[in-house]
Amino acid sequence: MLRALKKKEMRRVIICGPPHSGKSVFISKVKTELRRRGFWLYVFRACPDGEGDWFHETLSVNAGRAMELRARVKGQFSPELVEYYASSVAKLSLPLAFVDVGGRMSRENSRIMENATDYIIVSSDEGMIREWSKFCRGLGLAPVAELYSDLHGEDVPGKVVSRLDRGDDSITPCISWVADRLMEMVG
Repeated sequence: MLRALKKKEMRRVIICGPPHSGKSVFISKVKTELRRRGFWLYVFRACPDGEGDWFHETLSVNAGRAMELRARVKGQFSPELVEYYASSVAKLSLPLAFVDVGGRMSRENSRIMENATDYIIVSSDEGMIREWSKFCRGLGLAPVAELYSDLHGEDVPGKVVSRLDRGDDSITPCISWVADRLMEMVG
């Protein structure tokens, strides 16, 4: 059974970090783990990169078709799209939402992230964690986790997330740790 939470406990958590660090797989795994525990997580995709749950689900069935469709919808930010995303983030009224902003520190993402509350960095480049942290903190966001993504390394809760590989459905100790943190945050 899903718990009803008070409005003051709503969290809009930015998921960010450099491209190709495993953010989309991370989101999918955290969502799976939270739902297994009876918590519902909404994921809002606020980036014009053409990825999302549909892409990952189609990829496992027909990789060629998934890549073809992704190429067709991949795009750039327009001022209208940025404003739509920013206002949508501001209006999220669910207890817990992830906002996927993709892999760029930009003026557009700054605008989109303004109304979020927290952030999680997933980065396969350790040096970029500091840069993303500075970017997020500069927007007044609070850290949930700053994670180094090491595809084949050892998973270390709160520090290193591993096995962020499409097709690997395992829930690692770090994913469980993030789920624990999020559950504590929303009460």
